[in-house]
Amino acid sequence: MRHWMFRCDAITEKISRSLDKRPPLHQRLMIRVHLMMCRYCARFSRQLHMLRTISRQDQTDADAMDPSIRLTGEARHRMRQLIGGYHEKSADAQAN
Repeated sequence: MRHWMFRCDAITEKISRSLDKRPPLHQRLMIRVHLMMCRYCARFSRQLHMLRTISRQDQTDADAMDPSIRLTGEARHRMRQLIGGYHEKSADAQAN
C-alpha cells in the first residue's frame, strides 16, 4: 500500500520551496493537512514565514516594529547570504 502522507522532511522541503514557487494544488492540500496534524512542521512553517517577513522589511519598517523582534541591518545581510548559499547548494545537488 502506498503511503498517502508526506513525511516531515519532505514537508519542510516543500514549505521552503514554496517561498520561491507556489506548489501544485494537491501538494498545497497535503501540506496543509500535515500542518494541521504536526505541530513541529507547523512551527517550522510559522518561523520560516516570520523570518522571511522580517528579513524583507526596510529599516523604516523596522523602526515601527516591536524592538524584541527587530533585526539589525547586518543580521539581515548575513541571513540573506546564508539563504542564498543554501539555495545555491540545493540547486547544485538537484543538478547532480
